[in-house]
Amino acid sequence: MRRSDTIIEISKALCAFQSSMKPAPKDSRNPHYKQKYADLTSIWESAREPLTKNGLSVMQEPTNDDHYVSIKTFIFHTSGEWIEFDPLKIPMKNKDAHSVGAAITYGKRYAFCSSLGITTGEEDDDGNSNSILNYKHEPSHEQDEHADYTDAQSIAALKSLGLGNDVPDILEWLKQRSNEKKMSLKYQINALSNGFREKGLAEFKEWKAQK
Repeated sequence: MRRSDTIIEISKALCAFQSSMKPAPKDSRNPHYKQKYADLTSIWESAREPLTKNGLSVMQEPTNDDHYVSIKTFIFHTSGEWIEFDPLKIPMKNKDAHSVGAAITYGKRYAFCSSLGITTGEEDDDGNSNSILNYKHEPSHEQDEHADYTDAQSIAALKSLGLGNDVPDILEWLKQRSNEKKMSLKYQINALSNGFREKGLAEFKEWKAQK
């Protein structure tokens, strides 16, 4: 995260914004999982007036490469103070325009809410189609198939995520997924550290319970 030299006024404004912000209405439905959720438009409409009243504005910058969409979020205040959040990286299920657009929308919604401290009052499952277990990785021709993490590198990377005593079991689970889904350990661990930690660990716990 980066910020202006001072954040006194923007901090006051964010405090006032959060005290007045109400949960966005859940007016969209995930047809596959039959759950309602607050979409990006609904969240923006709920936040727009409280943001404006407190002199705040938000800008989001999407970029992408072959495998990820990255969303960088900026918060600006009329005092000239600002905060820039580290990019949220979302793995893409495919490389077509629909998949890129869906990943951008999904990433913008999560980054918007997390940067402003907004809760939507729901268990958010509308991103299941981009789940680490559902994503079928298709390596590019430039990717070195032999450049995957070793066990030692995987363990070090997982420990850096604060996964503690679960690391050996998580590594076993990821190896199984690597064989079934043809996804590298490196790719899966990167996905866990870039936006899919909660969903990925929930899937791991289900696997462990059935082990």
